[in-house]
Amino acid sequence: MEDLTEILTLFGRNVNKLRINLSAYEVDVNNRLQTLAENWSHVARGEWRLSSAYDALISSVSQVNEYVIKLNLHINLNLAVGILNVDRDSVEHNKNKINHTNRHGIEVGEVDAILKRQQSSSNNELQIVKSPEDNSSAIQVCKTENNPNPVLSIKTEPPPILPRLNVKLESSLLAAPLTLPKLPIPPRKTKLLQPKGGQQMSGDAAYDMLPKNISSFVKDSDVLVAMMHLNVSENCIFVSKWGPESTPLKKLLACQMSIQQLDQLPDFGEIFAVYDAQEQIIPRVLINAQTEGGGYEAYLLDYGEHIHLDDKEVIFALPNEIKALPAEAIRCYVRNCEVTRIREFTFKSVRLRVLANNGNDLEVELLGPAEAESAMLSSVQLDLDAANNRAEMQSDQADQKLSPAALEMLEEVEQGTSNALKAVLGYKPTDDQRICRHYDPKLNGCFKGSNCRLLHQAFAPHGATKDKELVEALPECTYVSTAPMKIGSVVRVRVTFIKSSTQVYVQFQDELPLLVWNEKEVHESQRRFQRTPRVLDMVLALYNDDCFYRAQIIEEIDGIFKIFYVDYGNTEFVTIKSLAQCHNAASLKPHRAINCFIADVKCSSSGSQEKNAECVEFLKSKILNEKVDVKLIGHLPDGPMIKFLDSYASVTMQMIQRGYVESSQSVELS
Repeated sequence: MEDLTEILTLFGRNVNKLRINLSAYEVDVNNRLQTLAENWSHVARGEWRLSSAYDALISSVSQVNEYVIKLNLHINLNLAVGILNVDRDSVEHNKNKINHTNRHGIEVGEVDAILKRQQSSSNNELQIVKSPEDNSSAIQVCKTENNPNPVLSIKTEPPPILPRLNVKLESSLLAAPLTLPKLPIPPRKTKLLQPKGGQQMSGDAAYDMLPKNISSFVKDSDVLVAMMHLNVSENCIFVSKWGPESTPLKKLLACQMSIQQLDQLPDFGEIFAVYDAQEQIIPRVLINAQTEGGGYEAYLLDYGEHIHLDDKEVIFALPNEIKALPAEAIRCYVRNCEVTRIREFTFKSVRLRVLANNGNDLEVELLGPAEAESAMLSSVQLDLDAANNRAEMQSDQADQKLSPAALEMLEEVEQGTSNALKAVLGYKPTDDQRICRHYDPKLNGCFKGSNCRLLHQAFAPHGATKDKELVEALPECTYVSTAPMKIGSVVRVRVTFIKSSTQVYVQFQDELPLLVWNEKEVHESQRRFQRTPRVLDMVLALYNDDCFYRAQIIEEIDGIFKIFYVDYGNTEFVTIKSLAQCHNAASLKPHRAINCFIADVKCSSSGSQEKNAECVEFLKSKILNEKVDVKLIGHLPDGPMIKFLDSYASVTMQMIQRGYVESSQSVELS
């Protein structure tokens, strides 16, 4: 047995070298052929350089092909070599039987046909000889009178009686030893070999042929599932139950199962596993068609998602019991909402009501998101993204320690993500899932014709997205704004805020109602945000008089918001507990606080910060919250210039006399 083991080891190394040489030769031939095809039409008459290259290529390929034919002939002649004796009862019971586990391995258990070939070629012997110099095995190929062709056989001593042998010999040409994957798995250094056979099919046909555990979705029942994929082009979703019977699949996803790495893509329609380097998981997959631009269209059985594979992926063979497990992804058509509105439920548990079950798809109604604590979601999420799941569990534990009153005020914060696009844009673009990558403007379609269900349009330039977010229509309201005042006109204003020694915020006095709401008019649901407010968002802010006023967020640092009261001009720092949502009907109305410049004065060149603060306090005591008649002197880029009239005309002179400001050239001192 030691001699046989050494010979098989040498055989494996030689086959591996042969595979590498043949693969490199095939690549070289294809490159030469492509060069000939590109330059053949440009060859002038009398130019024989390409012709000689053409003849050399034909000669080289013919010679290699001849040796390959001979090699295949010798392999066929020596395909079965008997190495064991089997008891007669076993031979008689299993007469003329040969078992094959798959196209890449031979199950050596039924050896009767091998014995027959051994008897017919008993005179042809393959001697396994130990070399005294290097202690390595040698192969002696003998010819016979009846058959001059060399035939390989093994000459060994009769082995002792052994129990029935059932050994699977995997070819080193296609597979690596069975090992437990260690993360992260390094990328491939060589390209995958093409599949040898199988029947190509569409994505829908691949889904239809797979066995699915769809009988557990009973009509008119409510089920708890995890939403695995959202297909916008077909307006459907794919869901999975991930029950106890799915434990082997969870171990496979988490890279906790010993599997065998492959060097060749399996046949079309055959189930295998592929390594996702970004998520560091190993899902089940099958290739269903070859794409025109290179690579293969593949379908993830347990996600319902179609992906693109090339010849650089790390793939694995799966045990038969894993292949035989039903596909987890079930296609569902949602009848009570558009799938674009439930994008946030991806990889979350939801409750569905089954309306119809035809044995292949489901018609369902979405009842809403389920409990975040469900065992199914937590186990699947752990397999998909352990880091995010740990963060959610810590957040849930922190929430349980808060009082009910604090929980009611706690806004919903979006989960973190490792996706760069989602982190920057706030969402993950779906152009690759919606738009066909094979779109040809000349055909106004792609090579698939009517079988392609994706959108046929060009991608947005510079990596932009064509996704559109549906928003609510603007309310049908009539907004009344103050008409622009003419220069020289006299108007009545109310001073609402003193900004500096030369600027004030005012409201023009008109018949418009006040924009103020008490606490009873702002519902509790309005004080809960679906997302954290952002800079420039319009909100309602609770002032110290227990009323809400319109405000705009101008800054946010560590959960502290700096807001600007758009109807009064003052600013304030608040937390989210003091804010509420401002609906469009109120937020779209014009801002009523107008920034105005006081005429005839300018800031003092020698004024200190203390003097400026003293001037602001002086103006507060004189004009704040007072209704004042002013004359419109002119318009500046940041607001109008006004001049106080009547009893307030002396305020400007008092500011100059106190040294708070300096007079401009238009002021006459008397």
